[in-house]
Amino acid sequence: MGNPCAPKLTTTEILDALEAGILALRSRNGSAPGGPGAMAGAALRVEIARAGLSAGDFAKAAGVGRQEVEDWIEERIPVPGWIPAAIRILALLTPSARRTLLNGSATNAGKRPDRSHPFSRIEEL
Repeated sequence: MGNPCAPKLTTTEILDALEAGILALRSRNGSAPGGPGAMAGAALRVEIARAGLSAGDFAKAAGVGRQEVEDWIEERIPVPGWIPAAIRILALLTPSARRTLLNGSATNAGKRPDRSHPFSRIEEL
């Protein structure tokens, strides 16, 4: 897709990153606060836009509420450490895979996210 925020990763590297993220989320009950190199809200806004997503679309794809994404962007709460990787992975998806992810997530609209890993449905894509 030629996205500058999406580095060239092998399938194995993507799967390794996903596994590490899943383990981190499970160990923190679904919430991984940012560390020393945490992403700032302004940078998050730029990266979401660079990936070709709106804040609402990113919230759907990541399995979090739109208000939570807005809180990260406005720096009311820290950006979790898994967010930069999630944005990069979304940027790597083909347009049809992205539509499938977003439309599948839309069926859960109005429900509170179950705090599962945002890419637990990756095999379906």
